[in-house]
Amino acid sequence: MGALTKIRLTSLAAIIGLVSIVLYNLFLLVSEQSYSLENDATNEVHRDIFSFILIEFAYQVVIVGLLVSIFYQFYRGNIFTDKNLKFLFSIGLIFLLYPIYHYLGNQLLDLHTDMPFIFNMTLMLLPGSYKEHVIVGIIILPIAYILNLGRVIKSELEDYI
Repeated sequence: MGALTKIRLTSLAAIIGLVSIVLYNLFLLVSEQSYSLENDATNEVHRDIFSFILIEFAYQVVIVGLLVSIFYQFYRGNIFTDKNLKFLFSIGLIFLLYPIYHYLGNQLLDLHTDMPFIFNMTLMLLPGSYKEHVIVGIIILPIAYILNLGRVIKSELEDYI
């Protein structure tokens, strides 16, 4: 099995896995099983929590969309392209900025809801704390920069030869 075939198979598996996560979360969202609250919760509390979940879901769709775009380019055999590098830089920045957004969102939810609630969705691609998002962002940005340098060197070599 050649290297390009392996890249295509793993890229296809990654695309299927990422899309299945989003579709499962969409099912939970549409079927109103994305969170659990106590019975005496008001409609306003439900609205606030559902709004937060929609924003989290939109974040997940953006990240998964960027990842699927990158893997699709890999599947097509386009590895060192400007488009992939832009996607990688975008993902790195989104991961770096996510803790700020999430902290502010949690503060707003805490101000509006006095009830404990339980998320039934796997909203984040990296569950846990903010540290993982910052670490992934810090890792992705230098990789994208290195890939960009590799692309530049490759194009200079092609021009030279």
